Amino acid sequence: MLGAVAMAAAVVLVVAVSGFVPSPYLNPLLIFQNGSVVTSGAEWPARRVEVSTLVQSTLLGTMPDNPPPTLNSHQVINRTSAGDGVVCTFVELVFDTSGGGPVPTVSLTVEILEPVDPPGSKATRPVFMTQWNHRQWAVYAVSRGYIGVVYPASDAKDVAPLFQKAYPKASFALIAARAYVASRCLDFLLTCWSGVDPTQIAVSGHSRNGKQSLVFAALDTRVTAVVGSSPGSPIAAPYHFTSSNFYGEGPRTGGVTCSGSKWWLCSSLQYAGHPETMPMDGHGVVGMIAPRACAIATGRQDQASDMVFAGEQNIKEAAKVYALLGTPQYPVNIYRPGQHHGFDDITTYFDFFDHAFGRVSPYGQAMTAAGVRTHGSLLQWTRTYLTAAGFDWDTFNATTVYDRSPPPASAPVSDRVRWLLALGGKVGGELGVFSMGATYGEESEGSSYIPGMMNHVAGSGLAQQAFSFGDYLSGEMYWSGGSNANLDRPRPAVIWLHPYSYNTGYAPAYMQAYMHKVIAQAGFVTMAFDQVGFGLRNNQGGNRFYGQHGGNASLMGHMVKDAMAAVDFLTCRSELRNNASLCSQHGYTLPNADGIDRIPVIDLNRIYIMGFSLGGNVALHTAALDPRIAGVASFAGFTPFRTDTNDKPTGGIKRLYDLHALIPRLGLFAQTPSTVPYDYDDLLGEIAPRPTFIYSPTGDRDATHADVVQCVNTSRAAWGARGDLLIQASPDGVTKMETAEANAAVAWLKSLA
Repeated sequence: MLGAVAMAAAVVLVVAVSGFVPSPYLNPLLIFQNGSVVTSGAEWPARRVEVSTLVQSTLLGTMPDNPPPTLNSHQVINRTSAGDGVVCTFVELVFDTSGGGPVPTVSLTVEILEPVDPPGSKATRPVFMTQWNHRQWAVYAVSRGYIGVVYPASDAKDVAPLFQKAYPKASFALIAARAYVASRCLDFLLTCWSGVDPTQIAVSGHSRNGKQSLVFAALDTRVTAVVGSSPGSPIAAPYHFTSSNFYGEGPRTGGVTCSGSKWWLCSSLQYAGHPETMPMDGHGVVGMIAPRACAIATGRQDQASDMVFAGEQNIKEAAKVYALLGTPQYPVNIYRPGQHHGFDDITTYFDFFDHAFGRVSPYGQAMTAAGVRTHGSLLQWTRTYLTAAGFDWDTFNATTVYDRSPPPASAPVSDRVRWLLALGGKVGGELGVFSMGATYGEESEGSSYIPGMMNHVAGSGLAQQAFSFGDYLSGEMYWSGGSNANLDRPRPAVIWLHPYSYNTGYAPAYMQAYMHKVIAQAGFVTMAFDQVGFGLRNNQGGNRFYGQHGGNASLMGHMVKDAMAAVDFLTCRSELRNNASLCSQHGYTLPNADGIDRIPVIDLNRIYIMGFSLGGNVALHTAALDPRIAGVASFAGFTPFRTDTNDKPTGGIKRLYDLHALIPRLGLFAQTPSTVPYDYDDLLGEIAPRPTFIYSPTGDRDATHADVVQCVNTSRAAWGARGDLLIQASPDGVTKMETAEANAAVAWLKSLA
């Protein structure tokens, strides 16, 4: 991991070389490096060369110079029947690589599965290529009428390192080298194997093989259709949106190394924690595939690397290239339930290939013509957005009727906050319906399936209880000491709020701390849940949310509302749990020894709230509006609104009103952020004099550190003689929630005991 000085040097270098301005948004694919705009398909080839060069210099490494190695020989080494009317052939290929350097030849073996045609037949078939450990995919391809080709470029069988040795002047890392192997196999198929339709070449692979499949299609224009199955970071899910505050796979947490076998250039480590400084991200690969058929298949709760929001941002930017080149239907996303592995629907991938190749059955064509929609099938393919990636503030602002007049500066801070967040109550927003909880008391995540899939299981030494609260939300409570330990002694509680973890919700990944467990192990009862638009609820945000609410609500407002409902639930698990007038009508006083009654009694005076990144922001807003909260900790949670102009590397307040669609009304102040109705010093003033911990790393990608420090110092007067209760820590480092941050959180909590 690079230090702050080296990181700053890297940023300066990028800007000096290309004139590039760091931004949380993906690098525009239709803008040349000199700033001119690509306005026609005729201009794209020149820009494509730029994109290819940037992708190679940033991630992939450079490819061997043309021409490619010569195919010296090919020899059938085995041919057997593989079922009724199907033959399996193993062919050894020998390539002359003497022009590259020290290795004169490279040999490899491909397996070809194909239907047996009648003698003399001149029929051609589409080709499906995949890697050695996906052989069964190729077997299935034959059942769909394809020639299945299995090539040796995967962990199970890999000749890519031989080509790397053969071309030492090329810097191509392992993923690009594997794509190079696929191209050499395609050389053979198109020149030496009969029955191949050169216009219908499809490829797919899963995870790291999905990465190389997309890279193969980008670098070799002979590929006409590709499905990347859960390819992950950075090709399908760009690093811009998979850093630690997304609980995602960045260069450092994803294991980029400068020794041994490496997937990407080790120089990509310079972007760890600050991917906004990348001159090109993985979306350049998807853009290079245009105008050919491309789909990215993703598990909605993938915790390995495939972030839904990141993938949608990739597709959104790449789609501009496709539209320019006349194929606006691509690229598309294919969603499935569950995690990184499992539920892989290979049949759907071939539906996509058949659709791209015009192989839809007459019945399917008839249903399409009749307007019958069939989700996830060969009948129709549409681009969908589950997350805020599909949100467009300009369209929202032009079409939505909402209150555009903020309260005056003299109005109470709470009124100004509620207006900006469109939070129901006295000012603006939807009607405020108050309830101490829901009208039910059953658990909503009680089976082991969902907690297991989402990594919500407490593990040894901790007790756990699922429950429902608020507007039919699912939550989990964690505590130490066993299920029946100290139930009658009030215990402090912490509401933990997660970052921009669109796939995983409050379950961390890639070196980030399991804070719901860490806090519980420290002796606090911990409440955790997925915020609206994230985790199990990642289809409830973005355009769906604003389609429901228009301008009368905001995602951030609903997050605050949910956090307040969490306080309601904890209140009814306190010594007030048997208060019939307060809690019984909500089901929270019902006898339920095997359910929520297992939760320890909560100390009403020690309910704290804590969050990281987005969660830290929500925590501050909630604490400012809800005096029942005894203390708040925010880790990398904010930068002041009024100085966060849209030309900053943070992306400015546009990051909040457009990129993540959290606070649309904030967009009204895009040109004059200094006039935003309130700022974080106002929030801190409302929280004072309660204990407050601001953890603001100097390299937080979403903040201007000096502005955060000034804000906290300005607010300190509100604590008066108890200024010791406002603590700010500013360690050197980037945005993350790992062991050091977890230790700081626990130390602060224990200091309150």
